[in-house]
Amino acid sequence: MITFNPCAGVELAPEAKAERQRWTPAEAAQFIAVTADDQLGLMFRLAVLRGMRRGELCRLRWSGADLDTGVLLVEHTVIELDGHLTEGTPKTKAGERRVYLDAGTAWLLREHRKAQLAERMRAGAGWYDNDLIFARPDGRPYRPGYVSRRFRALAAEAGVPVITLHEGGRHTGVSLMHDAGVREEITMREAGHADRGVHARYTHVLDEAHRTAVELVARAGENLMIAHASSSASSNPTATRTVDQLHEDGRLPRSGRVRRQGLEPRTRGLRARPA
Repeated sequence: MITFNPCAGVELAPEAKAERQRWTPAEAAQFIAVTADDQLGLMFRLAVLRGMRRGELCRLRWSGADLDTGVLLVEHTVIELDGHLTEGTPKTKAGERRVYLDAGTAWLLREHRKAQLAERMRAGAGWYDNDLIFARPDGRPYRPGYVSRRFRALAAEAGVPVITLHEGGRHTGVSLMHDAGVREEITMREAGHADRGVHARYTHVLDEAHRTAVELVARAGENLMIAHASSSASSNPTATRTVDQLHEDGRLPRSGRVRRQGLEPRTRGLRARPA
């Protein structure tokens, strides 16, 4: 009889997690445009463009908004688990932050404020004054679960990949800032990330960026080889080589992608001359 569990010391390999998805800039723009008139369209615009969390969006307050300077304060959040709501503050100090707005979004929030004041007047004594930027027609807060379901439904209507609010909002927003060339320290502050490792998991580089990178590196290599050939020709005129000759003898490899994109004629036939 075995008196111990032989599996007790076995370490299982960590479960592989599927990489989170994101929208491309074109898909994000299409979603924002199609959902602009929806009751939650402006909330989702903030999610996609600023990478804000669902709980933060559901608890944004007017008292923390300065629309003249275009700043929102993230000071509160809410979590929904098994139908129960738990309100609190962001889980890290970095999460308590300023979110900066573009001029268009600031203007839309001012218009949203006017519309909400009109709703408040219609509701009269039935208005729940929670100071929320995004509230139901009577002032009560939206439940996070409903917000997520509505996001997916609108994504389907907009004709873009149906992904979660966390992916279409936070992951897409952080990645869009990266696509736009925003410095990492700025994107980390905007997203409320204190750890670079965590921040990296939210940054998804598009395939096209990788393709552009390899072409830039290949082009740089070609330019270095051309410069080297030119330097050799200046010290030994009989060593003058054309780019085509460099290709033919294997010193300058051809790039199939460059040929397909029609970029090769820019160098074909050029002759390296003495400086």
